[in-house]
Amino acid sequence: MRDFLVFYARACYNCSMNTRTKTIFGLGAALSAALLGGIFAVQGGLTASAVAEPSLFLPGSYEEYLPLEDPSDAAMNGETIAVADGSTLYLYDREEGIYSSYTHRSTLSELMFTEDGRLFFNDQNAHLYRFDLASGTAVIQSNVTAATFLFAGNTLYTASVVGSATTLYAIPADSATISFDRAETVGEVSSLAGASPRLAYREGVLYCAFNHLVYSFSLSESGYARSSHLLAGPTTDVSGLAAFTAHEGEFYYAVNGTLDRDGLYRTVLDQGSELLYAGSGFSSLFSYDGILYAVQNGSVRDFSVEGSTASLTGYEIGAGSDAPNRISDAGETVRAGDLLVIADRGNRRVLLYDGSTESYSSVSLNGTPSCVATDGEGFAVSVGNNIYVFDGGSEEARYIHTAESTVSGLACVYGTYYYVTEHSYYGVAEEDAREFTRSGTAMPVAIASDLAGNLYVASSAGQVNRFTEEEFLDYTAAGIPVTDGWSLPTNFRSLRADYTGNLYYLSGNVLYQNGVRLETFDASSVLYHGGSVPPPASFSLSFEDGTVYVSYGDFLLTASLSFPNLGSLPADGLYEELRTPAAVSGLSYVHVANGAVGVEVDLSALDTNSPTLTYTAHGRMEEGGTGLVLGETEQFTLIALCRDHAYTAMLVPTSDCSPLLVTRQPGGGTRYLSSDASLTSYPLFSAALTLETLPRGTEVNVLNEVIPQEGEAFAEVEYEGGRGYVPLSYLTQAVPVPPADDSYRIGYLKASDGITFYAAEDRSQTIRVTERTLVKIYEAENGAFDVCFTDTTGTLYTAQVTADMLEAGGENALRISVIIILCVIAVGIGAVYVLLVPKKTKN
Repeated sequence: MRDFLVFYARACYNCSMNTRTKTIFGLGAALSAALLGGIFAVQGGLTASAVAEPSLFLPGSYEEYLPLEDPSDAAMNGETIAVADGSTLYLYDREEGIYSSYTHRSTLSELMFTEDGRLFFNDQNAHLYRFDLASGTAVIQSNVTAATFLFAGNTLYTASVVGSATTLYAIPADSATISFDRAETVGEVSSLAGASPRLAYREGVLYCAFNHLVYSFSLSESGYARSSHLLAGPTTDVSGLAAFTAHEGEFYYAVNGTLDRDGLYRTVLDQGSELLYAGSGFSSLFSYDGILYAVQNGSVRDFSVEGSTASLTGYEIGAGSDAPNRISDAGETVRAGDLLVIADRGNRRVLLYDGSTESYSSVSLNGTPSCVATDGEGFAVSVGNNIYVFDGGSEEARYIHTAESTVSGLACVYGTYYYVTEHSYYGVAEEDAREFTRSGTAMPVAIASDLAGNLYVASSAGQVNRFTEEEFLDYTAAGIPVTDGWSLPTNFRSLRADYTGNLYYLSGNVLYQNGVRLETFDASSVLYHGGSVPPPASFSLSFEDGTVYVSYGDFLLTASLSFPNLGSLPADGLYEELRTPAAVSGLSYVHVANGAVGVEVDLSALDTNSPTLTYTAHGRMEEGGTGLVLGETEQFTLIALCRDHAYTAMLVPTSDCSPLLVTRQPGGGTRYLSSDASLTSYPLFSAALTLETLPRGTEVNVLNEVIPQEGEAFAEVEYEGGRGYVPLSYLTQAVPVPPADDSYRIGYLKASDGITFYAAEDRSQTIRVTERTLVKIYEAENGAFDVCFTDTTGTLYTAQVTADMLEAGGENALRISVIIILCVIAVGIGAVYVLLVPKKTKN
């Protein structure tokens, strides 16, 4: 991010530049034509525009979306996922990546795979079936009663419940058909009133749980030995036991219907248990491939157990969900920059997706969210007539604004949130802001914003009016109608605007642009739906990359569409044009006002084969600056904005640009470069527009001087037949080679990757110095240092370096050496004096 732009959003969720101008003139016409032509060109007839088939964005994989109603159990192996939902058995083929289903004559209860890949299930009649995956049929296992069942190796354990008595059996499962004739009685226990048996197997021992009681059966030479245990220890009474399993050598169970004690537990029999995850709606627990799974609240969920807590990992098979990366009955969806904001109505929260980190977060609400808006950093959400404004990364609202009636539309303009209500009120979500109505207008039903800050208000009459921010807050302003020749249908959803002035909305499963069909979305090709797919609930456009996000309430699709966006600005012919030196007579400068909106592009990524410009960012500038004009349209100006001797190419509204005085005067003939300098095709500092680098001391012919009222002055120069621009401050009338009698000191140049030295008499003769070298050091005017040395042939070589390239302490060492020499001389003189002075004789 550049410091001169406040990037409330890399792309406002419904960006627009509101212009239809095609006339382009001024300098850099080819650049303007390609850049602005791509933005402002009028579209022809609309056709199906999807670049590729839509894909499932949320949940993250095809297998995870399955419209379950009342699942009871699930099972997995390396090839197949099986889910029991009422009387339907769903089967997911991992290799083919598709779902299929089988409908049973009665409600299914439990599922389990054997080690050799056979799938068995029982139903509410306690009948056991083997499901043939190849033929898609179920084969009953005659005379095998299975109120519940479990496979352990080649043994099937079943339970037969008659009244209050439960009998457990062990049956060999080493053949295609399970035969009760081979059954062995494991044991008989008394069932608790209203409790169903739950089986688990660990380390060769079978366990059967009835609420707080657990019976274990260990196989010995004389048969099965039974013992009893307390599921959660002697001090905890367990009721409403919904599931019981062994996972990674430990026991887990789930409880429903106890209000404050519902949840997932880990336990040590006869000792005690700990609550890992609070929640209800459990129907099954099972372990597969080192992962603990649960069937809960209409989904098959993956739990991660760490320490004394269990958390959802995000993998989940189901439809709507409260998982961290899922939605339920979601409404409005908006995007700005990397931030996707979803009104997750079914979970009474806002779900946030950060594309830069590919991570999810959420903010819980006290009611059902309706409208959302974002600037790419923070967001706002309406619940009834309240608007909650959140800063980025915060779970607490920074400000809560209460409107007069239920909010029907919400839009963001660079951090400011505007809204309309069902009772025809207009307002801004700020402290002490006053609401108002507009006389003579139909009830507002939606609002959208664009990149330039315009607001589009849709009415119940099907008309859309455009307002500036100032006009929106002026109750006397009626706005400008933009729905010429067409109107919004009564059932439209999700009004959006783009920067060409087009309006987008959904009606049914069709996306419209200005009343004309742009794209029809078909979710049936993306996911298994088990019937008709409902129409989408909302959509959002990303104007940075042409991506559209379509919400269907419980899942989200994404697709790339061919419509104007900042990521596809054409660049045909721009590279050659930009590297052709501009004429001085046509150069002009402007001052960009504070608060102007800019769209930044990266010219350094441009080459001869670039089909498009690289869009970098857009935003509102806190502080303006000086810009070199590269091209113009009737309403917008393409400039190179100057900041701290660096230039950035961007598009800004012409209304935010005021002309600057620029002085053009003939040059002064021959000059020399006092420092290494880039020869550029335009008078600006830009690596992208650098034709070549000229070394210090280069002789040039100055043709013209360009001195703007604000910003850096440049000179148009000729060099060896070429032409371009260099900073005027880099030119000097004298050859910048130190004379022999100049003041200097002796020091060492540090060893480095290499510094280029130029021969003083012939600048085309160079030598590359990499080793530590003794040089003469001169202080230069610009804070750098001129250094030189003479080689063995007597050739004088010079270069300009910075202080960090020189070894420190050389000057002090020289001074110390001189002091020592002087001291030695002084001592010698003193000694001679002592010897020569005549001695006095004693009297």
